[in-house]
Amino acid sequence: MKAKKRLRGILSALIYFIIYCLIQYVAQGVYVVYCKANSIESFSELHNGLQESTFALSVISSIVSLWIYALIGKIRKEPLTKTIKNNKVAPATMFMAVVCAVGARLVVSAYFHFANDIPVLKKSIENSALQGFEFTYAYQVLIALFLIIIIGPLFEEILFRGLIMNEFLKIMRPWAAIVLQAVFFGVVHFSLFQSSFALVVGVILGIIYFRTQSIKTVAVCHGVFNFTAFFSEIAKDMQSAIIILIFGIVITAISLFYIIGTYKSK
Repeated sequence: MKAKKRLRGILSALIYFIIYCLIQYVAQGVYVVYCKANSIESFSELHNGLQESTFALSVISSIVSLWIYALIGKIRKEPLTKTIKNNKVAPATMFMAVVCAVGARLVVSAYFHFANDIPVLKKSIENSALQGFEFTYAYQVLIALFLIIIIGPLFEEILFRGLIMNEFLKIMRPWAAIVLQAVFFGVVHFSLFQSSFALVVGVILGIIYFRTQSIKTVAVCHGVFNFTAFFSEIAKDMQSAIIILIFGIVITAISLFYIIGTYKSK
């Protein structure tokens, strides 16, 4: 019976994850078909079009995926409003979650500096979206910011912490559920460099969500972390990178332990 329950929990988490990935690929495929129908054939034109439209496609994919998740919840008689916890937290907790996000970003900024000295990670950075996008229209910038700061973080928290982690918590110890959902979170970034730090960030967000039971808190934390990506290259040399790394670890640890201590009865 326990083995059956574990299998069901793992399969449910995988279904949520696969739906998200499939919707992303389907959205891109539809866009490519649309481009071909409009006589856009060259690879460079398709690539540039996908790059410029990636944020809009992600918004659409997130909305469609969320609708499917809601439908699944209705069929299972487990509505999202009950599955995904959104308890109220004190302003001090929200502030410490923001501080935690800033601290995590400082650590990643130092990691970014070190990674550029490691060939495999440097290549991953060069081939990823971290190199930035070139937008043709101003509205594309606004859509990108809206996705990066609000839609993306909120949807990913609903998926990874609210749904996938919830399934794992039903069948395993909290620490295992937190780590496993973070692995899923890392994998979905499809880049060695991004996946490596997303794994750690996923653990941090998992701990905060497990303790606070507040999807809003982790969504804000995630949004601040994404917004501060603009400061990824603040480390100019090895000495400054080490200082930033230490400072980032310290404030991340302090804020995280504050949240854990405040909600230790969860």
